[in-house]
Amino acid sequence: MRMTALLAVVLAGTASCGRAGPESLPAGPATLVLQVTVSPSSPRPWERGQVPRFSLYGGGRVIVPAGGDDALRSAREYRLSPGAYRDLVDRAYSAGLDRGGEIDNRAETDSSLLTITLSTAGGVRTTRVVAPDDGDDVSEFVRTLPETPADAIAYRPVAVAVLATGGVGSEGTVRPWPLEPLERGTRTEAGLCTVTTTAVPFAGTPQEESRWSSGGKVYAVVGRPLLPAEPGCP
Repeated sequence: MRMTALLAVVLAGTASCGRAGPESLPAGPATLVLQVTVSPSSPRPWERGQVPRFSLYGGGRVIVPAGGDDALRSAREYRLSPGAYRDLVDRAYSAGLDRGGEIDNRAETDSSLLTITLSTAGGVRTTRVVAPDDGDDVSEFVRTLPETPADAIAYRPVAVAVLATGGVGSEGTVRPWPLEPLERGTRTEAGLCTVTTTAVPFAGTPQEESRWSSGGKVYAVVGRPLLPAEPGCP
């Protein structure tokens, strides 16, 4: 019996030593653990404000884009098994995401940007990969992210970030903006941002056709659901 107990201790110690990530993982479903975002180098106005490619929260909760070309972005969510949750975090640490940094693979200036944030005991670490390819551990980690299961459910946000970008033509239908003036929004990388909990007028509109006038200017307007733990404009 003593031999069995000793063997259990040895095996537990071996497993712990082989673990790349922390001993315990967050359990709160609104606690962001890992997020992957892909940004094109020169996005068109209506391509801004995309839902992050992959967001992992405590307990293995995952939120991903739902796809489609609606001006009102949508997302889906599902939950990883405890084992898959642990494996994903361990692989993130093995890929060096707990250290942060930048990898530049570009051969030219027009390159996309891969950004990964990982919450660690020492704070949030950010890794950026310019012109990602399969030649580095970080890009390989992203390539092997879990696939979205068929039974993933719709994510229900508590609010939506309305994002307006100028520099669009007035061809096609341009409608007057009926809500808070767009030009009063907070300036962000994704456009002038206003957070709302009310229905937006562009729901069901193809993103390329979502043109609105406000303050004498024409804007491309899209909506991005706020994710858990996002206090305001993304």
